[in-house]
Amino acid sequence: MAGIIYTELLKLRKSIIPWMILLGGTLPAVIALLTVSSESGAPNRDMLFINSLNYMNLISLLLVAVLTGYIFAGEYYGKTINILFSYPIPRLAFFINKTIVTLCSVVFIYITLNVSTIVVGYIYMESIPTADFLYKLLGFSILAVLINFSLVPLTILVSIVAKGAAASTAAGLAYVLTYFCFSNSGYAVYIPVCAPNAILVEYFISGQIDINDLRNMLVTALITFTLALISSMGYYSRSDVQ
Repeated sequence: MAGIIYTELLKLRKSIIPWMILLGGTLPAVIALLTVSSESGAPNRDMLFINSLNYMNLISLLLVAVLTGYIFAGEYYGKTINILFSYPIPRLAFFINKTIVTLCSVVFIYITLNVSTIVVGYIYMESIPTADFLYKLLGFSILAVLINFSLVPLTILVSIVAKGAAASTAAGLAYVLTYFCFSNSGYAVYIPVCAPNAILVEYFISGQIDINDLRNMLVTALITFTLALISSMGYYSRSDVQ
């Protein structure tokens, strides 16, 4: 298993993906800085992080979808899927390891974001976050990673059924469209693409999340993740290869 993960990471290192992760994790911090600096009054560190995470939760819908498509459908695009499945290794082993690599990518995106925002905040405001603020930042980042990752199996399913990475980009655009349609509705916490931003401001101001919102958010994400994971694993392990 470790060998497959290492091979997948090597493939990513030689691609444009690391640059996409770096750019995707840095861009929200820069946009947030521009937003905060354009507002009247003294720059607010909390609003810098809130805006940065807000932009990240939106951008990551498309970014993670593109990454997922590349990881899972790259062999279809490169016409090497037959070679991959000719190895004496169960298809599900490839599936599990690719999923782990995708999770690592999502984690690295949010690490890059938080580091970038801390650096930007220090350079522009000469302010270093307190330990309490970093604790809240870590808690929300973990939640955002989990909710974002709950969409990955659905993107995998779309990619492998279409046998192309372009389908994952279409899925990502659909996630973004769903976000704009429902992010301000009363159902936002029930929709994984909207859920993180639905509780973002409340969490950073009060340091707490309404237990009902958290439960609804996690239950919906778990149902989405489980159903899509079972479907994508079944299709990946049994589908014909061209």
